[in-house]
Amino acid sequence: MSDVIWLATVFGPLLFITGLWMLMFTGNVIKIVASVKDSLAALWLMGFLNLLFGLGIVSLYNRWTFSSLVFVTILGWVYIIRGLAALFVPKLIMFSKIKNPRVVKMIGLIPLIWGVILCYVAFFR
Repeated sequence: MSDVIWLATVFGPLLFITGLWMLMFTGNVIKIVASVKDSLAALWLMGFLNLLFGLGIVSLYNRWTFSSLVFVTILGWVYIIRGLAALFVPKLIMFSKIKNPRVVKMIGLIPLIWGVILCYVAFFR
């Protein structure tokens, strides 16, 4: 199994399930976001894990191709940017208050759709 397929096999279902959870349990998402923003340790851990996942993805697959495989590369770079932002500009993340359930549902569509694309790459391509 190639690296890109393995990454899509892991992160496709993860993103799909995360997006689905965000759509179904919007109230819990709002509570968790508020809790993480009140804890510098949780914010640091989130940044560290995002950076770890991003660097792992980019080190295994970093090709800018005109195919659905580019979504794996973009995912790695999004994780790197999120991780760096959480570590070096935590106030930027702390100021973004997610309290509106509609906003959470719109944001939840992003990992849901991204997960569907990566599942397609992993299991049906």
